[in-house]
Amino acid sequence: MSSENLWMRSKPLDNEVLPLQRRLAVEAPGLRLRLSMLGLDPYQERLERGEIDIGLGMGFSNEPGVHRALLYEEPYACAVRQDHPAVGDQLTLEQFAALSHVIFTRKTTLESTPIDRQLAEMGLERHIALQVPSFPLGLAAARTTDLVISGPRRFLESAPARTGLRVIDHPVVTRVYQVFMVWHARGHLDPANQWLRAQILDAVRAEGPS
Repeated sequence: MSSENLWMRSKPLDNEVLPLQRRLAVEAPGLRLRLSMLGLDPYQERLERGEIDIGLGMGFSNEPGVHRALLYEEPYACAVRQDHPAVGDQLTLEQFAALSHVIFTRKTTLESTPIDRQLAEMGLERHIALQVPSFPLGLAAARTTDLVISGPRRFLESAPARTGLRVIDHPVVTRVYQVFMVWHARGHLDPANQWLRAQILDAVRAEGPS
């Protein structure tokens, strides 16, 4: 991996990417940082093939040949448009289930999400009115309709994500999610990879929790 051409694939975590870019503009103004959303292919295989150098996001488990570091712990939240007619400052479990929702997924078929499985355990079911392939599309839908969107609080409260939206505590997902940085063992001792990992860690620590 060249220190002038670093690759990183990331889930939608603008809170890490934008501070990182500001930092790199000062520390390494000639560097090119290439970002891409994690696709459907297993991230372990992409790391193994050298397609990506570093991954950021939730849901990374311990895998052979892959290192990981915890960046921070992330609570979930809901967001609705500012003048939503049926939602106040809080959402009850029953209100959440009764409302219509927009979800972000890269899958072409609608499958049960962790939120829907939790609701099912409680004997409840929500109506997913819209399924979109990108989080910004979901945010746009929530701003212009009565749909509810769920996501990481840190992301929902960031600008411009929160523009036109109200962020509310999530009535279903009460646990926190862990946000990790992952990289292949091949790059563990690579100076360029080490340097980029250090920049990411410093950027996250400088921002602090939302």
